[in-house]
Amino acid sequence: MCLIISLAMPLDKAKPCFAIATTIFGLISIVSIVGMTFYLASAGFYPHKAVFDPYDNTWTQYPETHFSWLCLAGVIMLCIYLVPILFRPVDFLENFKGYIVGLIAYLVLIPLFANIFSIYSMSNLHDISWGNRPTTGAGTEAFTAKVEEQKNTENNYKSYRANFLFFWLCCNGVYFVSILILGEIANGYVVNDGTFNVLTGFALYLAGIVVFRVVFSALYLSKWHYRYTCDKKYYIPEVNLESVFKKYKKMATTGADSTDDEIILEKAKEYFKNNRKQILSKSKRLENKKKLKTKNILQATMAFVHDNDIS
Repeated sequence: MCLIISLAMPLDKAKPCFAIATTIFGLISIVSIVGMTFYLASAGFYPHKAVFDPYDNTWTQYPETHFSWLCLAGVIMLCIYLVPILFRPVDFLENFKGYIVGLIAYLVLIPLFANIFSIYSMSNLHDISWGNRPTTGAGTEAFTAKVEEQKNTENNYKSYRANFLFFWLCCNGVYFVSILILGEIANGYVVNDGTFNVLTGFALYLAGIVVFRVVFSALYLSKWHYRYTCDKKYYIPEVNLESVFKKYKKMATTGADSTDDEIILEKAKEYFKNNRKQILSKSKRLENKKKLKTKNILQATMAFVHDNDIS
């Protein structure tokens, strides 16, 4: 559904559909995580061996227990959500509500980032415009002013999009089929019997990626924290940007919001002074005014420069 919407509808009209899909996927994500947590809490690291009877359609538990690598992998992958809390326990206690709301929002929006954004981006690889900036097409006007060349470029990008999207869908199909085949390899009638199957190895591989990211990111942060606190070469003084902004705002002589605006205005005044007659003749709005405002000077000068293609 998301693929069809991404291909057929513009983003502004597709937002309600994506909102519905995000809600559905988010609920599925929450239910899956809650179900996984409940299973891990009830089974533990040493679950009982269970055998399924297809004739009675029942599971029979045995007193025999084995260490479950699958449960270990599940615990590792679930604990990743607790890392911010573990690293900042005091802040967590002071802002308990904010952390909980943020965690729930993160879990609900995981499918949006992992699925919907990926599908939409792959379906619109041909669109090279500036995103939310106004544009007349797919952004090909940035390459050339000729309409024919713009159409040819856009068609080439659409062809590339179609080929790459087909390849991407094939890769996802192969991955899906591979997971189904690997699931059928394992004995589905006997669980927790201590055997190490392919799915267990795949789960440990995913858990290993989580451990790798957490460990090495912690080492990286620790290294730079040590440098910032113990090495004068890396010391960064604290700066209150709000007070600095107010200071420069008071020092500003033109009322501009940045130093770039002041530089542009000074250049415009200088150019206006050297070309006063030509600029006033082009701007009827300024001809009869004795006192010229700074805003009018800037507008008239920039319009004159633009109309005469002056760099």
